[in-house]
Amino acid sequence: MRKSSVTQRARKPKQLESGRIDDEKLPFTEHLGELRMRLLYSVIAIVLLFFVAFAYHTELFLILKWPIVRELEKAKMAGRILQLDFMELFWIHLKLSLVASIFAGSPFILYQVWRFIAPGLYPHERKHALPFVLGSTICFLGGAVFCYFLILPILAQFVIALSKEDASITLALRVDTVYSFPINLMLAFGICFELPVVMFFITWLGLVTPRKLIKFYRYFIVLSLVI
Repeated sequence: MRKSSVTQRARKPKQLESGRIDDEKLPFTEHLGELRMRLLYSVIAIVLLFFVAFAYHTELFLILKWPIVRELEKAKMAGRILQLDFMELFWIHLKLSLVASIFAGSPFILYQVWRFIAPGLYPHERKHALPFVLGSTICFLGGAVFCYFLILPILAQFVIALSKEDASITLALRVDTVYSFPINLMLAFGICFELPVVMFFITWLGLVTPRKLIKFYRYFIVLSLVI
């Protein structure tokens, strides 16, 4: 028993005086074990939230299609949405519940990501855990909300106006289109709104300086709009 305890102490990763764990002493298998644990926690959270979201799948779908349906009603073009496959609506409700669970669980998932990389950081670097999680979550959800309330109605108006220009064209929406178009656009805007967090961390890591960012801000704005 004494020999085994000594062996365990010898295998335990050393911690530097600065508080940072010496990664060179940490076996690769322990890195994999830590990664597996963090992934498992994230998957469990998503699964639990998935069942909660699926209980409200009808309400979620009504909320998702509301910007498009409202613009169709304004243009007096509201009609029934086409379901071309027997199981199409069922699979869409499953996918929508999954996306909603990922959106809702994003703070917990980001926290698990931080917990995985935190042991390799200095104590003063770990203080950025809460700003990282809050900032990333707020920016991502803010981009999705911005897209939902502002961008989606504008794009819906534009597409409806195009279809009304030609009297021979009848606009008929598929269930898959009503789902995939808003979701893809909201995800794209959520990712783009993460740019402030990315800029903060590349500046914090010393890859660029605030002076350089200010100098080239015009190019960053154009690049953001293109993306």
